[in-house]
Amino acid sequence: MKNITYALTLYLLSAVWVSAQSTTAPNNATQTLSRHNTLLVRADYGLQFPAADMAKRYGWNAIAGIGLDYKTSHNWLIGIEGRYLFGTRVNEDSLAINIATEDNYIIGESGIPADIDIEERGWWTGLKVGRVFSVSPKQPDGGIFATIGLGYLQHQIRLQDLQNDVPQFFGNYIKGYDRLTGGWSVAQSIGYLHLPDKGFRFFIALDAIQGFTQSKRDYNFDTQTSDHQQRLDVLLGARVAWVLPIYTGKGISKDGKKEKRYYTD
Repeated sequence: MKNITYALTLYLLSAVWVSAQSTTAPNNATQTLSRHNTLLVRADYGLQFPAADMAKRYGWNAIAGIGLDYKTSHNWLIGIEGRYLFGTRVNEDSLAINIATEDNYIIGESGIPADIDIEERGWWTGLKVGRVFSVSPKQPDGGIFATIGLGYLQHQIRLQDLQNDVPQFFGNYIKGYDRLTGGWSVAQSIGYLHLPDKGFRFFIALDAIQGFTQSKRDYNFDTQTSDHQQRLDVLLGARVAWVLPIYTGKGISKDGKKEKRYYTD
């Protein structure tokens, strides 16, 4: 699996540096503005599948994110984004094996099995650079894109005592069971940006994240051990996003002076 991850990473990295010729949009005779640089505001949603150490703890998860990209007139990209990870498939049972019954139930103060909700939670945020390669003169600002980024990945097991009936999960005690993990990461994306002059704008992308993480807790209560081993947390996924472009251009003001303007169509 690690070999596959490394191969995918190299492929996505090489895509960022592929050279392509892009064209600029012709001036519209009915407008006083000509397109130059563009801000891309976006909201995205997708699915991810874990690999390496991440797969030992979780199953697939969903992601919801927001981002802001700055695209130059030569189609270079620089941006910042954040993604929220959430899922219900937890492979690693962190439900306090030292306080569970033989049938794997946690008995609360009321004397009945507690209702414990177990889920995955996490986030990724980072900076990225890349380029859009135009494939059509009718859409010079869109096309195939590739990016590489540096960011921070964090994840944990969310344990929620729905009846608030288990003293071992009160307050800070729950930190001994949640497997909070984090560390620096690299991320790659390759996809297609649909950015016509007017109409619905969107992108679709394939993503890979490699996180070099370790536990952020000093001690795990359930295993009664410390865990500070280095981890390789890999996430592979796909996203779709709604994109709002804000173009910047130069026009002529009412008094005849050149000025910078911002517009969406």
